[in-house]
Amino acid sequence: MRCLLLISFLALTALAQDSPTLCAVTIRVVDRTGLPQPYSVISFKNDRTGIDYAASFTGLKGRVPCSQQVHSYQLNRGDVLPQFLRRTQIDRTMIPRDPENFRTVDVSSERIVAPDGSVFLAPGGGLPSGYVWRGHIVNGLPERLWVHIRAAVSSVDVRAEIEAEVDADGSFRMYRPCLPGPNVLYVMNEQGRVRYLSVLQCEITLEPKLLQIVMFPEPAPIILR
Repeated sequence: MRCLLLISFLALTALAQDSPTLCAVTIRVVDRTGLPQPYSVISFKNDRTGIDYAASFTGLKGRVPCSQQVHSYQLNRGDVLPQFLRRTQIDRTMIPRDPENFRTVDVSSERIVAPDGSVFLAPGGGLPSGYVWRGHIVNGLPERLWVHIRAAVSSVDVRAEIEAEVDADGSFRMYRPCLPGPNVLYVMNEQGRVRYLSVLQCEITLEPKLLQIVMFPEPAPIILR
């Protein structure tokens, strides 16, 4: 009897030692306004071993073996017709090495999913010739300043950031609009010091209003030591 108990104990110990440590993976899929989109994980594959851990996910959350290796994952919506799946599929990579791994993915606003599950391109139309978005800084200091606007939820779009140098009279010009949704607006001087920081909620408009920035008070930095 003691021998059987010892064998069982050793077997359980060996099994526990062979079990990999699991890391949590959480993926957010949002549009450019920050609203969540109904995606789920359809593949989460270790590029070296070829093992697919998609079955370990519920929706966009799962637990996979911690690894220093690249994993390729695919996401798709459950509300589109099969013939349109390729149009909405998202392909990304990550390394699930931390106890908790978070990713935010933004999807293009150029594709619209209709109630019947079909997918089509949103009506386009480029910017009119000579488009200029003008702004002005109030209470600016007598120093060289730059205005930066960066989309809060966009990570891959080259249009996600625009910037402009401020003239001596406080005026500046930008030649394309910010992406729709929440944007981070900040003003820096040439020493890299942030003089102003705020959230800018953007809408696409072909007749942009004057962007007026009141500089004070200067934001207090959070210092990590």
